[in-house]
Amino acid sequence: MKKETFTLFTAAVLIFTAPPAYALEEEIRIGREDGWRDIIETRNTTVSPGFEGYLDLSLHHGEYRVTEKTELLIHFNTGFEDEAGNYRLVGSNAEVTDRISRLGAGAGLFNGEREGMVLAPGPGAMFSRASVWGDFTIEFWLYPATLEEGETVLLWQ
Repeated sequence: MKKETFTLFTAAVLIFTAPPAYALEEEIRIGREDGWRDIIETRNTTVSPGFEGYLDLSLHHGEYRVTEKTELLIHFNTGFEDEAGNYRLVGSNAEVTDRISRLGAGAGLFNGEREGMVLAPGPGAMFSRASVWGDFTIEFWLYPATLEEGETVLLWQ
C-alpha cells in the first residue's frame, strides 16, 4: 500500500511542478517557392500561375471525358470543337469566356440576336441523314439568368 501511495504522490508532484509545455508556432510552406517539386504524386490536379508569381496547385476541372458512347461533347474551354469528332462547326457568332463556367475552364456565351452555333454531322454521326437510333440523352448546362423569353436552345433541321 505504501508503494502505491508513494508512486501516486511522485506522479502528482512531477505533474504539478513540471514547467508548462507550450506549443511552438511554426509556418510550413509546401510548393510555394519550390514549385511543388516535393509532391510525390498528383492526380486530378492542375498547376497554374498564382499569387505573387508562384504556382498554385488546384483540383482539375470536373469535365466529362469522351467515351465510346459519346456522340457530341463541347466544353467551351477554348473554342467550339467537338471532342468526340463526330461534328464540325459550320458557323458561330457565340463567344467563349473564362469568366463563368460550370464544368471546365470556360463557357459559351450566346445571345438571342446572334445565330448561335451551327454544327454539321460527319459520316456515321447520330444526327446524319438516314441515321437510325434508339434512346439517347442530351445534357445542357444553362445559366438561366441570361435566357430571354422564347429562346431556342436546340433546333434540329
